[in-house]
Amino acid sequence: MSLLSEFFSAAHSIFKDVAGSEALTIGVGPSISGTMNESSFSREYETGGFEQDSSLEFVIDRATFIASYPAAAKSYEGNKATARGDTWRVRSI
Repeated sequence: MSLLSEFFSAAHSIFKDVAGSEALTIGVGPSISGTMNESSFSREYETGGFEQDSSLEFVIDRATFIASYPAAAKSYEGNKATARGDTWRVRSI
């Protein structure tokens, strides 16, 4: 492990203790614990209705993510994820 990786791991564990953590599950995979960064909700009105858009950022260290979800990151894009009791669609990892 490089010095930068060791620093990041140590800093992330301290950050998690301060900010707290929540659970996220992708598809039928295991629940992983991380920090919810930012969520936003918006509606774009068009003729005859509106289109709702929402986003949520989830922060977790790479090693923990890979231990629970070992396939290529791209393979999880488009899957459903569950966090905070809501269902989300994975756009990017």
